[in-house]
Amino acid sequence: MNSYLQKLFSIFYSPDQTRNSTSGASSVTDTGDLRIQIENLFKKHNIKSIFDAGCNDCGWMTLVIDSTKVEYHGGDISLAMVADVWRRRPELDVQMHDATTDPFPMVDLLFVRDVAIHLNNQDKRKLFQNWIASGIPWILITHNKEIQDKYNEDFEYDGFNFPHASANWEFTPWNFPPPADIIWEYSEGGRAMGLWHRNQFANILNS
Repeated sequence: MNSYLQKLFSIFYSPDQTRNSTSGASSVTDTGDLRIQIENLFKKHNIKSIFDAGCNDCGWMTLVIDSTKVEYHGGDISLAMVADVWRRRPELDVQMHDATTDPFPMVDLLFVRDVAIHLNNQDKRKLFQNWIASGIPWILITHNKEIQDKYNEDFEYDGFNFPHASANWEFTPWNFPPPADIIWEYSEGGRAMGLWHRNQFANILNS
């Protein structure tokens, strides 16, 4: 666990602050189309188990779990968010977890919505290397196709501002191959979730 990241994101993520289930891009209302696409993608690629990195309050994701009956495991770096899930959905396997340092359980797919866009490039790389080391076959991660400048911005954490830098994983410094599949959150060519298989990477994340 990276104690700095834990403190930083615990400042910005708590049930009272985020209200993910009722407002914003992670609300039940605003994820309606996305949930349908995720459910279809799980069926298409025979995804039976997932680890949800940065699961927050699991508000909208519980609808996917209930619909698909996927074996669900989740983790979040904020104890307040994890404790909220423990109270509301005690049957879910949710734990304190840092996606950049902590091992992932062996599942079919690592689900990473938004988490990586709040990490600097050094920690983005750690997240991907952690996934590769886990042996998990698939990763489904936020992929911002609206970035067209052929490079991704980096930043330094300052402890005061909410960190954010969108990522198009096909551009520098990542230069990942095109995703094996993609689902669009709002409109084609914009914010998406890209699906990659570990076999697409070879030694690309070793440097």
